[in-house]
Amino acid sequence: MIFSCSKPVTPSKNSQHLSSCLAVLLLPCVLVLNGCDTGKKEESGKDVKPAKVSYEPDPIFSVVDGYAENKYKPKKKRGPLKTFKDYLSASQEALKQKAYSDSANLAEAALKLNKNSGKAHYIRGKALSASATGDDDIALKEMNLAVALGFESADLYEYTAKLYDGKKDYPRAISALTRAIRLDPHDRDNVRFRGALYNLTGDFERAEIDYTKNIQMSHENPNAYIDRGIMYEGNNEIEKALKDYDKAVFLAKKKTDAMTARARAYRMLGREDEALKDLNTIIESNPKDDDSIRTRGDIFAGRKQFKAAIRDYSKVIRNSPDQARLAYEARARAYDALGEKEKAESDRKSASAIKARPAEKTLFKIKRD
Repeated sequence: MIFSCSKPVTPSKNSQHLSSCLAVLLLPCVLVLNGCDTGKKEESGKDVKPAKVSYEPDPIFSVVDGYAENKYKPKKKRGPLKTFKDYLSASQEALKQKAYSDSANLAEAALKLNKNSGKAHYIRGKALSASATGDDDIALKEMNLAVALGFESADLYEYTAKLYDGKKDYPRAISALTRAIRLDPHDRDNVRFRGALYNLTGDFERAEIDYTKNIQMSHENPNAYIDRGIMYEGNNEIEKALKDYDKAVFLAKKKTDAMTARARAYRMLGREDEALKDLNTIIESNPKDDDSIRTRGDIFAGRKQFKAAIRDYSKVIRNSPDQARLAYEARARAYDALGEKEKAESDRKSASAIKARPAEKTLFKIKRD
């Protein structure tokens, strides 16, 4: 997953006519995001098949309390909110203040007065996608309805891409980002994220184009070079990756991430002396960088310098005894090589005990997410 999104708002009943009205208006054409009415292929080089869009009524139009009306109403507005414009403006203000549930409810009230407003559907969809209690499926439908009703913005397509990414529908996420980039070609984050999606789906040629464009748009940003380097590394183009990591190390003020990546590339190329130099620098600046310490231990073990390897593995175990399964396993192998079988067996038992704990698996999943 490249993006992350969220989950529904309280149901109500006043949307019963929304589906039937929109169906009459919109069924002759398929939503733009679902690849219809264009006859063209997306930049991914593949036709994006239409997604099924249901026009069944959604549980919308929650009650807006008086506090929310007063808090977010236009500054010049006296008296209660009455018009579609009043509620839409208040919804936008709530969204600006990151009051996502209030924004969604106010947008629902606006839609009660004008259900064919693409902008109101967009604002409601954005609020739902950001809210901890929002429903991503309803949010996505709102975004698609906004497009079908003629509303467009780069931000709308970016949020749509996030929602499709959350559903692991990467072709439609790419399609949405492509439209966002067309509307705002200077937003390098969307270029970068599309590159990541291309990379995820194995379209390395287009991933390279986007990552390179991201570098051109932010040539002083070391992370742009790291992104492309990781893509090269995943495609086994290690020399190209190394060049990008070199540039990232040169540009970065805090060099840990760039040097970690470069050390990994050095190792893949068999240049372990240079990898050790980078790892030593990282560890000197951060003596508790367990990954770097364990990696250095692996290099020592590969050179049959088992006592030095054991020292590094032991540091990792002292730093994080409950997370050090790999260090225990590696130290066990080093003890085996030195003929210290009892210590090796003890370490294997410790590693097995950590592996059996559900907490470690959960933490791993959290870290991956």
